[in-house]
Amino acid sequence: MSTADKLDTIIYLLVTLILIVVIKTLITAFYRRVSGNSQREVLNVLIDKGEYDFALKKCNRVLKKRPKDSYFLWMKANILFKLNSLDEAKELFQKLSEEEPLWKEDAEKFLNVINEKT
Repeated sequence: MSTADKLDTIIYLLVTLILIVVIKTLITAFYRRVSGNSQREVLNVLIDKGEYDFALKKCNRVLKKRPKDSYFLWMKANILFKLNSLDEAKELFQKLSEEEPLWKEDAEKFLNVINEKT
């Protein structure tokens, strides 16, 4: 095998490897988006039905995989509030208020209610 053939083989393998990584990344991103949406829908149904304990377990499972997902942190704080776990809810609402500008105003409303209750 000549040097040119070896070089062609190496280039072919590198291109193949890069394509595999790109395809895997795209599939992973698509799966996360789809599964995130369906998990949100399931969580909303559970909350609407008043199944807060199960909803909290579901939320915690998602947060183990994606601990900084602000939507699921928000949902967990709301569930804890509904379960009257005000100290835990307050901690999450405080974190969201400080770190997530989109949730700040709503989180502060919950914090005010919690402060009035305690």
